[in-house]
Amino acid sequence: MEQPFEVPAAGPPERRDEDASATEIKTSVYVQMSHRTLALRFQPTSSTEQLAEKHKFEFDTVQMPLNVMDAHFRSFGNEVLPVLVMKNIGVLGMKSMSSGHILRSKKVSVTDCLYYALNLPTSVAITGVDSKAVLDQAFEAAKSFSSVTKDELAAILEKAKPVATEGMYEPFKTSPIFDSTAAHPEWRGYNPQT
Repeated sequence: MEQPFEVPAAGPPERRDEDASATEIKTSVYVQMSHRTLALRFQPTSSTEQLAEKHKFEFDTVQMPLNVMDAHFRSFGNEVLPVLVMKNIGVLGMKSMSSGHILRSKKVSVTDCLYYALNLPTSVAITGVDSKAVLDQAFEAAKSFSSVTKDELAAILEKAKPVATEGMYEPFKTSPIFDSTAAHPEWRGYNPQT
C-alpha cells in the first residue's frame, strides 16, 4: 500500500537553514523517483522554493490552506496560487473552514466557505467530514455551486475581512498547534539537552 509522505519543517525555527531545506528537497526527490508515494507535503521554509529551483526539482502538486480568511492574511491564495497555476502545478486546496475556526468568527457560513474554495483555480478543494450531516452540507454546496459571480465573491471576502487581518481564525499560520514537528524536534535530530 502506498502511503503519503511528509517532509516536515526543518527543525525548530532557530535551526531552520539552507542545509535543512536542502535535505527536504533531496528527500522529496528520492520520494518522487521511487514512485511509491501518493502525496508529498512540505511545511515550507523561506528557502524551499529557491532550493527547488536551484536543484531543478519540480513539484507535481502542492497542498495548501485556501479559505476566505487566507485572502486577508499571509495569503497562500494571493502569493502562491497564481505562481502554481502559471507553472501548471496541481493545487490541492485544504482548510476551507480552517478546522472549524473560521465558522467560530460568525462572519461567514459553511456555504460561503465552500463556495469560495470551489471558486479558486485548484485541482481539488478538500473539506473535512466528521459526520453525515457535514457530508450532506458538502454535497449540497457542490450541487448548488455553479459559479460564484465576482460580486458574490467580493461580498464573501468583505464579510470575512474585519476578523481576518491578523490570522486569529487561521491558527495553523499563527501558532505551532498544528505543527507536529515543532512538538517533536527530535524527529529532525534536534536535542535541546545537548
